[in-house]
This record gives sequence, structure tokens and C-alpha cells, in this order.
Amino acid sequence: MENGLYLTVVTLNILLNCFCHDSRVYKAKSMLDRSIELEWDIGVVGYNTVLSGFCRIGGRLRVLNLLASIFKRVIAPNTRTYNIVIHSLCKARMVGDACEVSELFVRMDMEKIVPNMFTYTIIICSLCKEGKFLEATDLFAKSIEHGCLPDLVAYTALVDGLVKNRMFSEGLQLLNRMLEQGLVLNVVLYDLLIRAFCREGFCGSWKMSHVSLLLDKMLVNR
Repeated sequence: MENGLYLTVVTLNILLNCFCHDSRVYKAKSMLDRSIELEWDIGVVGYNTVLSGFCRIGGRLRVLNLLASIFKRVIAPNTRTYNIVIHSLCKARMVGDACEVSELFVRMDMEKIVPNMFTYTIIICSLCKEGKFLEATDLFAKSIEHGCLPDLVAYTALVDGLVKNRMFSEGLQLLNRMLEQGLVLNVVLYDLLIRAFCREGFCGSWKMSHVSLLLDKMLVNR
């Protein structure tokens, strides 16, 4: 700057990204703060980079404080901004209370920011980890209503949760829906389903047909 050279937004974003990927997120935050003091033009990309860095190290409060700073500076957040914050809340196992996540969804709707499949997948996976399968199933259906086709990660998390809770019919229905959607099923999903059926004694009864059906589908869709 002594030579009359100033950082551009692109340069600043590159530096922030380097610091965050080098596990120096606090250094990135200091640079962000200094940029604000100097009244440099900082876009949402730079904020998202630092948000992601704090999310990676489990800094939930830092993430929420930085989001508040975005709102205060009248910087327009985007879907990625909200996804990072929601991911941070889910990592802190705060999705079960649903209060903060629900508020974020309301704010997204007010700002005409559309959730994408990653938004729903984050929450669905977190709900399944907390054993809240009914809530996860409801959100799964809501995502489809809103035009977001579930991805393999969301399907796998939900199917895993359902079969672990002996909801085999529901799990198989989801499996069929995946095939109808054209998703390529992986061995992880088939493995967890077959293990669940065997654990419940399906292999030694007339219900063996369920396991055989899964094996047939594996061969057809490999």
C-alpha cells in the first residue's frame, strides 16, 4: 500500500482462503476485521470463506457472530452463507431444538434465498444422527415439494436410520424411490440394508425374499 497498491476483493479472498485452509482461521478473521476498518470493499465470498473456516473448527458462536456482522453491514448473504451456518449448528447438535435453524429458514424466505439440496441434506443427516427420524422424513418430503431432489447422501442417512429402527418397509420404499429417480446406488447403502435384515433374522425365514430382492437390484444397477 505504501507504493500506492491496494488489495482488490479477489486478492483479499485468495488470502482469506489460504489462511483458512492453512488452519489459520483467526488470522483470516483479523484480516477481515482490518479490511472493515480500512473500509475496503468486502463481498459475501470473503465472509463465507471465514465462516467456513470457523465451521470447520467447531466455532459455532464465532459463526453466529460473523453472520450478525454480515447483517449489520448490509451485505447480502447467499445460499452458501446459510448452508455454512446451518452446518455449524448441526455439528454442535443444535438442530434438534430447531429454533435457530427455523429462524434461519424464515430469514431465507424473507430474503428470497432458496434452500438447495445441500441445505436439506445437512439437516436431514443431523436429525438422523440424533434419532429424530420422523422429523427427518418430514423434511425429506418437504425438500421434494420444494423441487429439491434428494441426493445419495440424504437417502443413505434416512434409509440407515429407518432400518436401524426396524422400519424396513419405509426403508425399501425409499430405496425404490431412489431407483425411480435414477440414482446409482452404492455398495455402502446395500451393505447397511443387508446387514440390518440379517441382524433381524430375515436370512433364516420366509423374509429372505427381501434380501434376495436387494441382491437382484445390486446386480441390475451395478
